[in-house]
Amino acid sequence: MNLEELLGVFHKYLYLPDTGAIEVTLGAVAANRLAGDPVWLLLVGPPSSGKTEILSSLSQLDDIHEVSTITQAGLLSGSLGKGDGVTGGLLAELRGFGIIACKDFTSILSQSPDSRTTLLAALREVYDGSWVRRVGTSGGQTFAWSGKVGFVGCVTEVIDLHSSAIGAMGERFVFFRLPELRSDQRLELGCASMRLTGNQKEMRIELAKAVNKFFDGLLKQPGVQEMTEEQEQRLVLLADLATKCRSSVERSGHDREIELVPQPESLGRLQAELLQLSRGLTSIGVGPDRIEVLLTQVALDGMSKNRRAIILHFLGEGQNLLSTTREVEIQLRLPTPVTHRTLEDLASHGVVEKVGSSGADCWRASEWLRDRYEALS
Repeated sequence: MNLEELLGVFHKYLYLPDTGAIEVTLGAVAANRLAGDPVWLLLVGPPSSGKTEILSSLSQLDDIHEVSTITQAGLLSGSLGKGDGVTGGLLAELRGFGIIACKDFTSILSQSPDSRTTLLAALREVYDGSWVRRVGTSGGQTFAWSGKVGFVGCVTEVIDLHSSAIGAMGERFVFFRLPELRSDQRLELGCASMRLTGNQKEMRIELAKAVNKFFDGLLKQPGVQEMTEEQEQRLVLLADLATKCRSSVERSGHDREIELVPQPESLGRLQAELLQLSRGLTSIGVGPDRIEVLLTQVALDGMSKNRRAIILHFLGEGQNLLSTTREVEIQLRLPTPVTHRTLEDLASHGVVEKVGSSGADCWRASEWLRDRYEALS
């Protein structure tokens, strides 16, 4: 079974105006099976948008470990496992390698701030290949794990409310945002869901079998074709654009004023993940032009929804466009405080700039942003 045939099976059941979410998910699985650092992918979209069904289609793959949510104890616990003296928990179950498929990453974000911060810190270390968990007082017990873990998960746009906390700890995730549907497409999605009622179990079984058959066939395919020098250079520029535009800004919890502007995120990690994802997409049969489109979307989807909308506002209407805060707010239908804070955050990292010193604030794309946009166009 080739990629086109597999996508046909998905189209049989799901309404998907764009197949990017499927291609990127399959590419991430393939990328994690290749030598190199892991790829951690989150599909971002509203409830009932099909992202969970895409993730469920991976269920029959041997290296996929499905979870509904994740806790620190669930990753590595003190309970005794079966055989070889390993301790319990998800990491013990997958041992040296596995891919976690998390259907509800949103529930992780809804944990208390302390629990969420502790778990995200643990996941950061897991991504890097090892984690030590200490349990109890007066010495207690120590449980350690090392290996390679891939990750694919689903989350709603609430993740944008936590972008600062995630970014300040070092980005490990890449994102693919499901496109917003037009009014007519929403109705078509509703009709497709209506036709599917009562056949969900049949659908999940057929999709899982098709995905398993597809990956079995990949074992017989030739090796991964590496990028050309021109493609590598574009990837560097893309990673530079995306990391600077998504870099965190620390604000006071009291009055929301900026307290710290950390140095922009370096592009190395995102660049490596995009390169690895490109290799995975190549290995599943995605063509070069389509890979360029998907990598661009994944890179830009790492920004919050509001930041990306504002950047595209300035670049999409002409690179020398000047807009007041009020004009941006009306155009993008954002509240005034949110618009002003987002513009300030982007200006702090030199992505946009304020023009003039009196009257209404006026903004435009910075020279750096215009140069990057032109180089990538």
